[in-house]
Order: sequence, then C-alpha cells, then structure tokens
Amino acid sequence: MKFLKKIDKTEIVETMTRAASKCGYKLKKASPTIMIVGAAIGGVTATVLACKATIKAQDIMTEHYAQVESIHTAKKQIEDGTVQLSEGETYTEKDYKSDITTTYVQTGLKLAKVYAPAVTLGAVSLGCMFGSHHIMSKRNASLTAAYIALDKAFEEYKSRVSDRFGSRVQEELEHNIKAVELESKSTNEQGVEETIKEYKDIAMQHTSPYTCIFDETVDTWQPDNMLNRNYLFLMEQAANKRLRIQGHLFLNDVLASLGTHGGVTMKTPEGQIVGWIYDPNDPTRQSHVDFGVTNYVEGDEALNSFINGGERSVMLRFNCDGPIIDKI
Repeated sequence: MKFLKKIDKTEIVETMTRAASKCGYKLKKASPTIMIVGAAIGGVTATVLACKATIKAQDIMTEHYAQVESIHTAKKQIEDGTVQLSEGETYTEKDYKSDITTTYVQTGLKLAKVYAPAVTLGAVSLGCMFGSHHIMSKRNASLTAAYIALDKAFEEYKSRVSDRFGSRVQEELEHNIKAVELESKSTNEQGVEETIKEYKDIAMQHTSPYTCIFDETVDTWQPDNMLNRNYLFLMEQAANKRLRIQGHLFLNDVLASLGTHGGVTMKTPEGQIVGWIYDPNDPTRQSHVDFGVTNYVEGDEALNSFINGGERSVMLRFNCDGPIIDKI
C-alpha cells in the first residue's frame, strides 16, 4: 500500500521565494545588458515605425493641402462675387482664419497620432540607454572606490612589513622571490671532485599588477638583448614625455605602447585605474615613469643579467603611483 507524503506548504513557499529572489538578483545584475539590448531593438523598431508613419503622413498632407486650397478658393470666389451666400450668411476674415487654423490643428493631431508609436518607442529606447549608462557608471564608481581602498590597505601592509622585517623581506614577499639551492661540481687542487652548494634568489611567479613580462610572446620583442634594451629605453622616454604633457598617464597607455601579446593589446583591468600623476611639487608622487630595467637589484639575477646583456627577456616593474582615476 502506498502512502502519500503530506506536502509542507511552508517549505514550498520558501523554495519558491528563494528561486524568485535568485532570479530577481540575476535580472538586476544583467539589467544594463538587458536595457541596452532593449534600447537597440527599440531604436530599430522605432525607425521602422517612423518610415511607415511617413507613408501615411503623405496622404494626410495631401488631404491637408487640398482642404487649405479649397478654403482659399472659397474665400476668393466669395470676394469676387462668383459664389453668392444665402441671405443672412457672411464669411468674414475672422471666419477664414478660423477655418485655416482648424485645418492645421486637425492635420497636426492626425500626424501626432500617426507618429505617436514611433516617438514613444524612441523615447523609451533612449530612456533605456541612459538608464543602462547610469547603472554602469554607479557600478564603475563602486569598483573604483573598492580598488582604491584595497590599494591603500596593501600599501599600509607593505609599510608594516618593511618596518618590522626590513625592505628586503618586503620585496621578497611582494614579488615572491625565494632562495633556491643550486648544486655545482668542481675539482679541487688535489683533483678530487667536490659538490658546491649555493643559494640564489629567484622570482618564482609573476603576480604583481604593476609588472609585465617582455619576452618573445610580445610582437615588438627581438632576439637581441641590445635591441630590446634600447627599445624599452625609448618607450620609457616616450611615456615620460607623454606624462609631462598630459599631467597624468594610465598604466594601460604604457602597456598599449609596448606592443601586443599574441595579437592582443597588453591591457589589464588594473591598468584602467592605476598610473602616474605628474606633480614635481608633491613628494608623494613619482612624477616619472620607470620600467625598472635600468638599475641593478640585489638578488634579481634575471634582471641583472638583462642589464648586463645576457638575457634577452625581462620582467618590467612599473613604479605606478597607484589609483589615479579619482585624482585627475
């Protein structure tokens, strides 16, 4: 014998409420896209409706011109005596102007009625477009504020690490530099082979948003160390000139000038917000662009080898001021 399980109405209501809430959030999240798509479709539809309305408007205007012409003709005939009015009837200048005005008003109402759907849909489409822009502007402002807060917290964290453990430890933690044990064989004076162990600092991973690897994946890279060094020096000088002229420079502007990575511009989401501000009177500003490939760095064997002419590729470390989008 089968028994029917009693349905818990409260559980069903809660499940439906959660599903509706989830769908509502997804719709809210996608609202800018929905609105801009709706604006595009509405704009095209409004154009089609306007074209159809224009065809109808031609018939309305033809009728309008015919009515105006008949009023003019009737007035002229009355004035010439061609048409005799009944006894007691008059057709004054005031009556003539009233008939003309009535004709124009009626024509205007007919045209408004014909074009109303196209105009209304066009206005709604514009509203959707502006609404989508407003929502995205608010979201971008929120993201910018969040990024600025995170950047400030990160800078304060680096400062605390540097104060307690020293700048060297701070740089190792920031750039993920680790001491790696390397073994090599050598023969001593007695002809006995010995194993020599030494430690070298090696950057284990590229993680900083202010760094960029310039290697063979970049279309402007050349299999020649001197050409790459000269190219980066020229790009650095060009970036500094642009910074002085504009007064500000975004990281993405510099990345775009370096070349493309696999055919794609080397822009990053962070690069739209961070960069440099040119203000020589402000000691907290860099006021210059530095790719970080001209000065030796203790423990960074790859960079030092690039400067010496050994390596053909290098990791660029930009000296950005941090978020500048709210300071321009």
